[in-house]
Amino acid sequence: MAAAVRTSEGRVAPALTARGAIVSQTVTGALAGGLVLSLAEANGGYYPPAWGRTGLVVLCAAMVSLLVRRAGPRSRWEWGTIAAFAGFLSWCAIEAVRPGAATAAVPEVERAALYLVVLWAALILLRRETAAAALAGTLAAIVVLAFQELGQYLLAPPSINAFEGRLLFEPLGYANAAGAIAAMGAALALGVALLGRTVVHRTLSAATLVPLLATVYLSQSRGAALALAGGGLVLLVSAAKPIAALVRLGAALLLPLVGVSICAFAHFGDVQHDVAPGARRTVAAVLAGLTAASVPAARSALRDRPIAEPQTSRRSGPRRRLLIGAALVGCAIGIGIALHHALGDRSAYWTVAWSDFLHHPLLGSGPGSFGQVWLRHRSTQVATNDAHSLYLETLDELGPLGLGLLTASLLLPFAVRRSVRSPYAPIALTAYVVFLIHAALDWDWEMPAVTVAALVLVAVVLVGGRDSAAETPCSPRSVAALATATALAVIPFVAIQAGSNALSAAARSAQVGDWATTKNHAHAAARWQPWSSEPYLLLGQAQAATGHLKAARRSFHNAARRAPTDWRPWFDLAAVTHGQTRAEALKRVLVLDPLGGN
Repeated sequence: MAAAVRTSEGRVAPALTARGAIVSQTVTGALAGGLVLSLAEANGGYYPPAWGRTGLVVLCAAMVSLLVRRAGPRSRWEWGTIAAFAGFLSWCAIEAVRPGAATAAVPEVERAALYLVVLWAALILLRRETAAAALAGTLAAIVVLAFQELGQYLLAPPSINAFEGRLLFEPLGYANAAGAIAAMGAALALGVALLGRTVVHRTLSAATLVPLLATVYLSQSRGAALALAGGGLVLLVSAAKPIAALVRLGAALLLPLVGVSICAFAHFGDVQHDVAPGARRTVAAVLAGLTAASVPAARSALRDRPIAEPQTSRRSGPRRRLLIGAALVGCAIGIGIALHHALGDRSAYWTVAWSDFLHHPLLGSGPGSFGQVWLRHRSTQVATNDAHSLYLETLDELGPLGLGLLTASLLLPFAVRRSVRSPYAPIALTAYVVFLIHAALDWDWEMPAVTVAALVLVAVVLVGGRDSAAETPCSPRSVAALATATALAVIPFVAIQAGSNALSAAARSAQVGDWATTKNHAHAAARWQPWSSEPYLLLGQAQAATGHLKAARRSFHNAARRAPTDWRPWFDLAAVTHGQTRAEALKRVLVLDPLGGN
């Protein structure tokens, strides 16, 4: 028989039965973990086809939850975060209507829409009793991903990638993203090791640190390592007993750091040093042994009661907040010093982004425009689409208002921190800090696998701040409004999926020279994405390859009209024209990409 709980307003609401709680927690953990893992397997969710699929799945899950539970976001912090994200999305959409901006801007709008619906669905699906399951599912997915990455990296034949060298980067396709999501998982594991309620939880989480830290190291992501250090520092400062927490942290990290040392000694990432397959298998076996050995070691070291979170009082609250602020400032200074000589091309990206912002200080240069801005102003042959800093790139592309809306949506979970009742919220915030720090150093926003994992953490924190009344069913009118909003959100994701599938199919056909199929899919993509130059580029290339030069010129003109600051339509146009038209097209290429045009 179902139990009942009395809300703060005196109403009686049904509580989950024991069996229902287990089922609900299992489903929630599977959904959270499956979402992160599926995006990671799809090249980190970098390409648009993954956005439509993911959006449709989470919206369907949210609709089912609405129909069954008849409850959704209720607290002001939840609605405030959703409103900030919606404001950011709306501003992106407004900026996308600039003449010639849609080709680069609309995909940015689509990705931001995915993040909004993921957060929306998470707040509908989660309740306080299942928030811990979502956290566990996210950590489990990251650990599974780490084991998969290590298995591919250590047991597959060694090879050198043209872009990533010998770094660990599969299946996400980008080494820094692999390091970032592993660092978030390590922060979750450290948080559970310090704050977990049972010995089993603390022991199992500590055991996962061996593969997670090995993944961070083999990705060679300095930003991920520094972000993890920053998250660990925040965790220590916010603990009730920082010294005891530091001792426990050292015990949990002992064997994982041994594994990292072994990986460092093997020189896996050195392109000049080819590690023999036997040695790679040996290291894999050693890491597996350390993972197994860390279970009894962690159980022995972490068998005491957890390092509870502090009970904030009027006297200790301001002092503790001051310590946390000082820790964050110290972490930022440390990151700046550590990266001063290890920025690579980032300093050039950031310089161009800041200079471009000064030329567009109010509205920015438009969503997704940095790649084209970089080509016009770069001083090296390196090409990139991103400024490698979420905050600086947002300032450059969307101006101060865009950055303000994004910052509000990202930082509101910290405002709810004082009213959080969930013991797992501090753990989620620790891993979320890792994401926020790493996003300042790389393009995590363009890797949905990383950002969606962070949004699950945000939802865990926000749900932890609900009171009992927020867990009760909504009125029929509110449920109808929530269901209508969720159903309407399905429509754009159907269009995203259809257009992305057609465009991807056209690109695949063009790669193998199947020009007839390329034309068919390009026409379909143009119907779904009439604002984009990409279908017309592929269509023109297919027409030129089959000798239809007049039609190709028309297609390239259509592409250039939709993306006038993109050099590719002009270059292709020059290839199918002569005389003055060809000269003007080549001149345009030189203006848009001076180094590449030369």
